[in-house]
Amino acid sequence: MTIGQSIVKVKVTLLSRAAPYRGDNLDLFQAAYEALQRETDGQRMIAAARRLSQVSAQMIADVKTQAEQAEGDPERQTKLFAAAKQLADATTDLINHAKLCSTAPDLEPNQTKLKQSADELVVVAYASAAELLNARVMRSLQAAARAVVTASTHLVNTSRCAAKKSRANNYHILEDAKVVNELTPKLVSAIRYVRSRPDDPLAQLELICACQQVVEVSASSLLYTRPSLSSLPSRLKNLRNETLEN
Repeated sequence: MTIGQSIVKVKVTLLSRAAPYRGDNLDLFQAAYEALQRETDGQRMIAAARRLSQVSAQMIADVKTQAEQAEGDPERQTKLFAAAKQLADATTDLINHAKLCSTAPDLEPNQTKLKQSADELVVVAYASAAELLNARVMRSLQAAARAVVTASTHLVNTSRCAAKKSRANNYHILEDAKVVNELTPKLVSAIRYVRSRPDDPLAQLELICACQQVVEVSASSLLYTRPSLSSLPSRLKNLRNETLEN
C-alpha cells in the first residue's frame, strides 16, 4: 500500500465510520418503512405495515424509557412523554389503515391511504427519536475521530522514515510530521472532552475542527512524501502495510 493509498484509506475510513450507526430500532424502523413503500401487492403491504407497527412500538418503549430516566429534568421528561404519545397515535393510525386495507387488499385507494399513514408515521418517528439520532451522530463522530488518530500516528511514522530517503523534501516532510504529531494529542483531548459533554454543540464542533486540521496537514504531507516512496526499502514497505492493515 502506497502513502497515497494510506491517505485514501483514511478518507474512506472517515466516511464509512461516519455513516449512520446500524442496528438500533431506528434502523429497523427505516427498513420496515422502505419495505412497505416497495410493496404493490395488498396482502404483502398489510404484512409490511404490521412489521412497521411492531418496530414503532419498540421505539415508543425506548422514548418512554428515556422519559422515565429524565426525572431530574421535568421539561425534558414532559417533551419525551409527549413525543411517545404522538408516536403512539401515529402508529394507531397506521394499524387502523392496515385493518381497512385488509377488507379490500387490492383496492388502490386503501393501499394509498395505508402508505400515506406510513409517511406520516415516519415524520413523527424521526421527530420523536431526536435524542437517538443525536446519540448515533456522536457515536459516528467519535469513531471517525479515533480513526484519524490511528491513521495520523501511522502517517507520522511513515513520513519520518521517508524523510531519511528524500533530501530535497526532508524539511517539509519532517515539519508536516511534527505538526501532525502536535495536533494528535489535541484531537485525543477533544475526543475525551466530547465524551464528557456529548450534548455540547461547541464540544462537537471542536472535535470536528480538530479532525479537519489533522486531515489537512496529512494531505499536505502526502505531497512531499510521495516522491520518496519509490526509494523506501522493501522491509519498510512491508512493515507499513502490516501496520495499516491492523
